[in-house]
Amino acid sequence: MRNLGVLGALLLGLSSLGALSCQNGANAKGAGAIQDSLNCVEKGPDTLTVHLTAVGDLMAHRWQMERAYNKKDSTFDFSCEFASVKPHFDKADYLVGNLETTFAGRNKGRAKATFGYSCFPFFNAPEAFGEELKSIGFDLLSTINNHSLDSRVSGLRSTLHLLDSLGVKTVGTADMGEKAPRMEVVDVKGMKLGFFAFTMSLNGFTLPDSLEYSVNMIDRIDAKNMARLRSDVASLKSQGTDAIVAIVHFGTEYQRKPNDEQRRMVDSLFSYGVDVVLGSHPHILQQMEVRTVVREDSVPRRCVAFYSMGNFISCQRWKPTHNLSKDLGVIADVELQKVDGVTQVNSVTCKPTYTYWHPHCIGVVPVFDALADSLLYSTMNDYDRKRIHFAVDEVPGFLFPKGMKFKQLDDCYLIDGKDQDE
Repeated sequence: MRNLGVLGALLLGLSSLGALSCQNGANAKGAGAIQDSLNCVEKGPDTLTVHLTAVGDLMAHRWQMERAYNKKDSTFDFSCEFASVKPHFDKADYLVGNLETTFAGRNKGRAKATFGYSCFPFFNAPEAFGEELKSIGFDLLSTINNHSLDSRVSGLRSTLHLLDSLGVKTVGTADMGEKAPRMEVVDVKGMKLGFFAFTMSLNGFTLPDSLEYSVNMIDRIDAKNMARLRSDVASLKSQGTDAIVAIVHFGTEYQRKPNDEQRRMVDSLFSYGVDVVLGSHPHILQQMEVRTVVREDSVPRRCVAFYSMGNFISCQRWKPTHNLSKDLGVIADVELQKVDGVTQVNSVTCKPTYTYWHPHCIGVVPVFDALADSLLYSTMNDYDRKRIHFAVDEVPGFLFPKGMKFKQLDDCYLIDGKDQDE
């Protein structure tokens, strides 16, 4: 009993110092024992912990549609695309992503080249793709990006109607009759999270003044636009949120590092009160950042920004001619912890993912899973295996800036918040 008491006191001390765990990594070397021990620690009534799980671009190209198509009844089945990642999603407290397509309906988009649907340059995916996203666990999707108007305003609204019918929350665009682009405040295990989203590009599409409310478009960093963003954050704060998440479509496509505009935007969002920035648009992984921010209340809070989470599912591939890893993405798990009324990022885990091509399926797989599962690994061709090994070697260089401390565990990279404070 004395030994147990000492262990309990030690673990409680570690917890008060911010000892962190890797969700979904119970089989990681060392992490499982630490996690089990921490789970035995009785946290105080004023401590809440939530795992926000996020991915980057969710795209539907024609090669995906062709493999998902059933000629017998003209339906689509996209379930094979996500079979390998669903077990990880099942453990998420809240799952979000960037929807880089519209759901306008068959033959209702700007193009109908693939069974009545289309991809680049005007994305319009089968409704079954959205249904599969709901099935695998997505709770909220950003519907604002440079492809939001690919199927005109009618397609933007149809997208919202489908996701509403499925029970998937959306941010960044608005339906007819709504006064402004949607924002959401959700209760996750007792923690109130606020979400909003915006894009810095609509591919040149414009809307008449009467429809501008349909999209949250911030085309430049200027006083007027930043006042709008500050107002959005203030609105979420006024609803009693514990943490605020911004899903941002910005940057330059296929650029390996964040540009000055991205960095200025993140600086501003952090100062306004945003705690987590989830970036997309470059279609390749860019650096993330963990930063301690001190705002008007003088309380330091640890925040995180992903400048680009890359493609999660798409048909964009690596080619030696351009040497861009469009086939790699990440499942990011942000552990938010609220202690005595103050919420901050406690830890972050990153699971690199790879999109493989099989004759009957184009799917996404966590690279550590592919390496650990000999049966799964055996289904990969030589090209896929090389790309998976490349991901393990190179993703840390893509994601983690020089000086960031991280640990490689069995199925993820762990960024311990307190390590960044040293």
